[in-house]
Amino acid sequence: MRTRRGLPRVATVGRLAALASLPNLMLVGCVVVVVWLVFVPLSALLYNAFTEDTGFGPGALSLDNFIEAYSSWHIPGLLWNSVVFALGTALATFVMGALVAWVVERTDAPGASLFHVMSLLSFAVPGLLMAMAWIFVFSPNIGWGNAALKTTFGLSEAPLNIYSMAGMVWALSSHYFPLAYLVLGPALRA
Repeated sequence: MRTRRGLPRVATVGRLAALASLPNLMLVGCVVVVVWLVFVPLSALLYNAFTEDTGFGPGALSLDNFIEAYSSWHIPGLLWNSVVFALGTALATFVMGALVAWVVERTDAPGASLFHVMSLLSFAVPGLLMAMAWIFVFSPNIGWGNAALKTTFGLSEAPLNIYSMAGMVWALSSHYFPLAYLVLGPALRA
């Protein structure tokens, strides 16, 4: 249909009805929920980070919170521990993944195809569950692995500590080395 001037008639009622359809309303509802759950707490966090805490609510704009947090004498040690943990985990993950990739791809090891499938299952297990499992095995107080080692060798103290830097590197590397295997495996297969 055309108007008097020859322009096409706009069916505004039909367009409004299409916009008010159930999928569009559900999309709008989801966007509102995401905005509420993400941007409201994020904006409150940013606002409180840049204001003084008066004890009765936020005060004037200030950078005192950041100065107080990052001027502590503990910060260099914490940063160093983070760097050691990250580099240690990356190195251990790479070495473990490279060794497994070499054994699977370059040797006639039995069960190579089985390990390939099993490596994918590692990503189905949440990291929190893996951490709890390592704690139950190698915790100095409650770890059954440490208890077995103490009983077997007659030790008075637990020989392994999952809470040490080496223990944390091991726990994270054992969860992520299949990723290194999946990246390095095709390179060794070629």
